[in-house]
Amino acid sequence: MEKTIFILLIWAFLQVLGDKNDWYPANANEIQRGCKEQHPVPSETIDQVQRGEINDSLALRAYILCAAKGLNVFSPGKGFDADRLAYALNRIGANRQCQRSRVRECVEKHKNVQADDAKAFSVVKCILDLEHSKADEDGPANTWKNCE
Repeated sequence: MEKTIFILLIWAFLQVLGDKNDWYPANANEIQRGCKEQHPVPSETIDQVQRGEINDSLALRAYILCAAKGLNVFSPGKGFDADRLAYALNRIGANRQCQRSRVRECVEKHKNVQADDAKAFSVVKCILDLEHSKADEDGPANTWKNCE
């Protein structure tokens, strides 16, 4: 009997470990590509974002909201799950240090923004602004942490 209970406990523990990030879609790149096709963002805007300049536009708002919903980090009416967002951004390279505190700060700061697209944009802008302003503090790429 004790052996059976022990085996069940180990099985349950392994299930929890195995499902750690089961919410993150296996086809994340396809989701992002689909959002880009549905909500094209001008190449000039993409260049600006890569330089750390993020300006509000309807196209960018629509893309961000689409990707956030598709990556299971945003729920309409509820907003972002900060831990999921930190993990997803880390997976796509936009949250190099997996700075959950930065992500939580931005989610909290913009939680009362009413429109979902405005909320999604505001949170992502806040995170990117913090990422770029703190880049020197984060150190070189070989010191970047994983978000697991």
